[in-house]
Amino acid sequence: MITNEQCQSCGMPIHSEELAGTAANGSLVYEYCKYCYQNGSFTQPDITMEDMIRLSIPFLRQEGWEEEAARSMLSNSLPLLKRWAAQEAEAHSSSVQPLKFIEKEAFILVGKAVRTTNAAEMSGQGLIPGLWTSFFQESTEVRPAGPIYGCYTDYENGVFGQYTFLLGSAVSHDEEIPDGLSSVTLPAARYAVFRTEYGPLYQVVAEAWQHIWQWSASVQGLERTFSGDFELYNEFAREDESGQVDIYIAVRESTIRQH
Repeated sequence: MITNEQCQSCGMPIHSEELAGTAANGSLVYEYCKYCYQNGSFTQPDITMEDMIRLSIPFLRQEGWEEEAARSMLSNSLPLLKRWAAQEAEAHSSSVQPLKFIEKEAFILVGKAVRTTNAAEMSGQGLIPGLWTSFFQESTEVRPAGPIYGCYTDYENGVFGQYTFLLGSAVSHDEEIPDGLSSVTLPAARYAVFRTEYGPLYQVVAEAWQHIWQWSASVQGLERTFSGDFELYNEFAREDESGQVDIYIAVRESTIRQH
């Protein structure tokens, strides 16, 4: 049996049932791999997240990762996994909360897009920085005069899989799309709106996303829809100057969580 799961303890892909953990009754558990979870219990119940990072680095090195890139990726991705998310949320109880909730009608964004993953972006091998660089190298006549959107759509597997990042601007429904650009229609949705701290944009946006991931892993009564999220860069956040950015996360009322 081929699966598309990821171990919620170490992050290892579980591509087949041979890699799956087991419940107390011997049935397969695809939420955790066999190295982390057997017979209904963690194989190393007292291990810390820092220890897990240290144990995982050699395996990534064997796959060609540089040590610092592997450490950075693990340090950013493990806190999103189920085993560690609750601990991280409790440790960061002062993290940002939504500024507000709003309802937005469907709208269209047009711009340049890349296909990437959070793991690639956090490892230093991502495509989004290059997209921003080319965007600001364009003449001011080409760049939109209004707000700039950094939009995340077409999620493959939530925060863990591939997604499309589009950098551009909003257009009307009857506006023609220029050659060489991509478009995305975001459906009508309810959004939790987060506002970053004031500071260098690359820094405060990355920090805000860390808080958002922790918030979404622990919040009760709401869940992310992954129908499309976006960062809004208005007059308070242009180019790479210090400023603030609003981040819109599509949410809905959650079903009962399984623990």
